[in-house]
Amino acid sequence: MKLATEVKKLVNYIDLLELEIPRRKPSHKHVGAIIADAVLQIGHGYNIQVKNRIARLRKQYPKAATVSGLVQLLKTTGAQKLLNGWKGGKEHKRLYNHANFFNGRGINTFRELRIWLKDEKNRDSLITGGLGIRDRTADYYRVLVGLPDAVKVDTRVENFLKDADIDVRKYDYKELRSIVQLAAKQLGKRPIDLDSAIWNHQGEISAKGGDMASKIYKAAQINRELMKQAREFSLHYGLAKESNMIDDMDRPTNWNLARKGTGGKTTQEFRWAVYGNYVQMWSWNQKGLPPAWKNPPRYSKALKDYLQTPAGNSWKNKHKPGWLSQTPLLPPTPTPTGLGITISLLPEQIDQLEKLAGAWSIDAPTLARIWILEHLR
Repeated sequence: MKLATEVKKLVNYIDLLELEIPRRKPSHKHVGAIIADAVLQIGHGYNIQVKNRIARLRKQYPKAATVSGLVQLLKTTGAQKLLNGWKGGKEHKRLYNHANFFNGRGINTFRELRIWLKDEKNRDSLITGGLGIRDRTADYYRVLVGLPDAVKVDTRVENFLKDADIDVRKYDYKELRSIVQLAAKQLGKRPIDLDSAIWNHQGEISAKGGDMASKIYKAAQINRELMKQAREFSLHYGLAKESNMIDDMDRPTNWNLARKGTGGKTTQEFRWAVYGNYVQMWSWNQKGLPPAWKNPPRYSKALKDYLQTPAGNSWKNKHKPGWLSQTPLLPPTPTPTGLGITISLLPEQIDQLEKLAGAWSIDAPTLARIWILEHLR
């Protein structure tokens, strides 16, 4: 499946952020407020222009809780008064059109609207039915009635996907929606809850005025850059297979069970273990490593601890780069004459060398050079 790689990127990014994904509150059942909400949110600031008007409509006009009640009130009271003085004629017309659209299809109660929106063909008819809306608003209706798989891919969600290193330009709207839905299922969450968590998270980031003061957010950006460098590094050396492995890598089987912190919350270090594995994969190859990779950050310890467990060892073997089983090489060691020495080691020998180097807090090539120089004396 072509979206699988992007789904794993998103899942890894969510894990890295330690994004809380609480269950969304049940939807209210005031159909008039749902329709007004969907109409007014198009192109307007929700918290400033829409939220209070919707709350007022629910409280002051209980008769509008059904489609037929809303249609009647639009005739007798008018859209401007129902919307607390909203003067935009375009929004008034849309409210009439949306109410009549549902009324014409025999939809009256919240339950009837919710059942109707479950069908993707009905959802699509909102776009083709002359209401002047697009995918975002059609899916927003599904969010408002609380359908578990509902996701509205708006600007906030798109920006979050971009932060997860997903090129949103490559996919159409429904493909982007599927990425979020599939990621939610991998995380054991409902898509509607992940959608809400992403929307709220992006709102908090925007509220900081681009300062990016959140330490977790900064860490995520840094590590996302490491992944990008890993891909570029692999492609530079013709390791296309290894580049693909970064995106195809599975999460550890006991990802949410190991290294519990206070209150049962998984520690940040262990959540970052997968990024430590990216670093370790390429440090095994030892070809022109970026300086930052020669002294991996502290999260690499979490990875090493995990690899000592049976599940971790199995995970490591599954994701070991293919070139390790071919002819793993340590970098040439220059001599005074300008000649170089290249040595080949078996995978088992490389593992032993890595363990010794780790115990002495140096990298494997340095240890190898020390050993060679000692014996050349």
